[in-house]
Amino acid sequence: MPFYARPNQLQLDNRGYYMDRRGFYVCYCDGSSFNNNDARRQLFSGYGCFFGPGRAISQHSDFDDRYSNTNNFAELFSIVMALRHAVKFGLFYVQVRSDSTWCVNCLNGEWNPNCHLDLFDEIQYLCGCLNQVEFCFVRRNSEYGHQQANELAQRGASRHQNRFYAN
Repeated sequence: MPFYARPNQLQLDNRGYYMDRRGFYVCYCDGSSFNNNDARRQLFSGYGCFFGPGRAISQHSDFDDRYSNTNNFAELFSIVMALRHAVKFGLFYVQVRSDSTWCVNCLNGEWNPNCHLDLFDEIQYLCGCLNQVEFCFVRRNSEYGHQQANELAQRGASRHQNRFYAN
């Protein structure tokens, strides 16, 4: 089980990133998918990554197929985007916090993924570019950082839906 600093124990570095006392950057990740449980309707997804105040990433999916717009895909894609950000900005020690039991258990080797293997491969590659990455489960909206990631993900899915209907 990775070290887990409570939200009130996190510090902000001089760039506005959350850090724990060990020097790990903490990122909250979430994915959102509209109509996820309705096979008859178009799916829309978005993701959110929250590294701290002023360090947020939100986007909609650019995919319009059912495979790429499920909730599991959006959750996993948010982790990919967080790790891409970490590599780009030299955040070599990262703790990813997610409310997806499936993602966290698969990434910690407790479960074997049976879909989205391309994303798992990219995560493995990105982890190899960093010194150390940890994956922790947090209950949905139990922490401010996760609430922010959730809001960003829902905003991204909403933008995806609006873009789809605008065409």
